[in-house]
Amino acid sequence: MPDDPFAPLYPAAAERMAVATRMLVPRRPRPIASRGNTGSFEDFYAPECRLAEFTVTGTDDRIAVIDKAFPHARYDFMYVVANDDIRCAPDELADSTLATMLDAVPEFVRFVTEPGVRHRYGLEGSTLTFGFNHDRDTVDRDNGQFYEKRFHLHFNCWAARDLVGIRSIRFGDVADPRTKRTMLDPISFLGPSVLYEALRQQFPGEGPHGARTLEPDPERDAVLGLPLGLKLELPGWDYLATADCRRLIQDLHVTAERTYRDLHLAFTGAEPPARAWYRSPLLPPAAVAARLAALPYLSPATRDLLAVLRAALRDAEPADMSALRRDHDLAATRLALAGLDYHLGVYSPAPVGRGTPDGPTPIYLYLQFKLLSRIGGGPAVGGAAAVQVDRAGGPAFTEQESLDRRSLLETFTELRLARLERLSAIENVVRPAGPLTDPRESS
Repeated sequence: MPDDPFAPLYPAAAERMAVATRMLVPRRPRPIASRGNTGSFEDFYAPECRLAEFTVTGTDDRIAVIDKAFPHARYDFMYVVANDDIRCAPDELADSTLATMLDAVPEFVRFVTEPGVRHRYGLEGSTLTFGFNHDRDTVDRDNGQFYEKRFHLHFNCWAARDLVGIRSIRFGDVADPRTKRTMLDPISFLGPSVLYEALRQQFPGEGPHGARTLEPDPERDAVLGLPLGLKLELPGWDYLATADCRRLIQDLHVTAERTYRDLHLAFTGAEPPARAWYRSPLLPPAAVAARLAALPYLSPATRDLLAVLRAALRDAEPADMSALRRDHDLAATRLALAGLDYHLGVYSPAPVGRGTPDGPTPIYLYLQFKLLSRIGGGPAVGGAAAVQVDRAGGPAFTEQESLDRRSLLETFTELRLARLERLSAIENVVRPAGPLTDPRESS
């Protein structure tokens, strides 16, 4: 990328990383029009997309289980905090609400790995990913949380038969600068380094709350095909059902938010403005360097890369903004996001139903930060470090595939509701229509 001012922010290992610029995923035969939710929960989500709704006991928080209108994977759904007083971040949720959402992750892992479920739905060798996007402030261009600002957690089961068609290429062989910025955002490597150093100051030692923080290492990630971003190794799937995990996710968010504010002040001298079609003017490079030097957690190497970032950025003049408002595709690759934007994911490289020969399956929590990229999380599936999912151009579900998808989602949802009701963890439950045969009963 000789003409790209952000090129020095990409380490040499990035050139060798495998990326898939297009991954076709199965879609609904008759999808609704794509639009963002600027109104109420009730008005936005069609009744047929709501697998269940319930109130978390002891709170006013209502969680809805949603069968997505635009699937990311053959078998996927999401948990959405359905209240219209919008909570965007994990630290804005009641502890019991976050617990109810995260506890569903290991339960879903156990469900899809049971032999009867694997056989019934063809899940052998599938890949599981879970996660959420955060972007509270960007409302004028695409971003990781563009369609729904309510906190929502994605559950994705990528069937092996849908991954065989992925065609990955070396990141260094992607010619178009816009595509490069979409696949690997300019701060894909700088962002994790900044957060790693901030966390090391806050949590000396291996890592916070029982997780092990991995030092950013693009060479390692390229060799192992791990997701982009700062990674923490978790003790296992059941860790997601613990108070330690909730504290970890909340602390990661708070630290990322505080660090973003530090850097915004260093680059502009102002608080993030949170205004549509406006970005704060940049300070001169020397002033930025002086302000960065005052942040004690940053290493000299990271300060140098932040100085490179400052040199690559320029102010958005009124004429620029006018052009970007007319061309949202251009805005999505030229206009910086308006606030902290990240994807937090949980991932294991071991496929469903298969362990590893060397011991327990590693589970990673990762954070990917965005400056320009329009996509939320770039999942590490099909051997690629980052994948751009095409949710509109893939093959339509057959009638049987639609029935299978709904059967799996409704069966898991019913098992999950029954467990939560036994624990008195939820109340005011609206259940999915009609009981289904439990696939675990078949061989």
